[in-house]
Amino acid sequence: MHVLITGAASGIGKELTFCFAKEKDAVLSLVDINEQGLRDIINGMKVTAKTYKLDLADIDAIPDMIQKVEKENGPIDVLINCAGIMFIQTMAKTPWEKGLRLLNIDLLAPLRIVNLVLPAMVKRRKGHIVNISSMAGVTTIPGCCYYGAAKAGIANASEILRGEVKRYGIGVTTVYLGPIKTPLEAQCRTEVKGNIYSDHIPAGSPQRTAELIYKAVKKNRALVIYTWEYYLVRHIRRIADWFVMRFAPDPKT
Repeated sequence: MHVLITGAASGIGKELTFCFAKEKDAVLSLVDINEQGLRDIINGMKVTAKTYKLDLADIDAIPDMIQKVEKENGPIDVLINCAGIMFIQTMAKTPWEKGLRLLNIDLLAPLRIVNLVLPAMVKRRKGHIVNISSMAGVTTIPGCCYYGAAKAGIANASEILRGEVKRYGIGVTTVYLGPIKTPLEAQCRTEVKGNIYSDHIPAGSPQRTAELIYKAVKKNRALVIYTWEYYLVRHIRRIADWFVMRFAPDPKT
């Protein structure tokens, strides 16, 4: 089973690597901008694992990367679009170049990779795609105009895709996450003026997140929502939007 994971050097992507490494026949293609982080992960692994350094903001470089991955490791059976960046900053204070970089990495890059990988999956009539979204794509969080747009976009595309490719035996899982205790989450906490709401909002673990995604791939589940509290948020969006806009901490910039 050939598994391609983007954002594999840390956080959720790193834990997903460990989950899929349990498969005896696993072949792992790990993509990240952090080359040393990738090397550290595969050190001592008993399965075939190769690393690929790429800044996913460079959309035009993605086709060559996919071509290289498939030439070296064969057709991709499982694609996990895990790479992502986030910042919390008002739109008025966000330089366009900064917002565009986020949109490229969080929205356009995963769509481009799906675009490149999907035809072969359709031809073989097998495969699974995981797209990681966020509750920021469901609720209106101050300071997340770009991030919310990207995550709402990838979530909607992912759910549409599941319906399109079901007839070909291909599974698609869309992942809706609240805060997860990763370096990215820690960084974002420094970008807001904390309050009681933000200090006590439920946060999950990257290990548990990876386990849920791994099980979803094995059982072809349509959705992963974590932590459990966010099941409610997804179904009472208007109330959730009011609550978040009223009580969420303001961005520092």
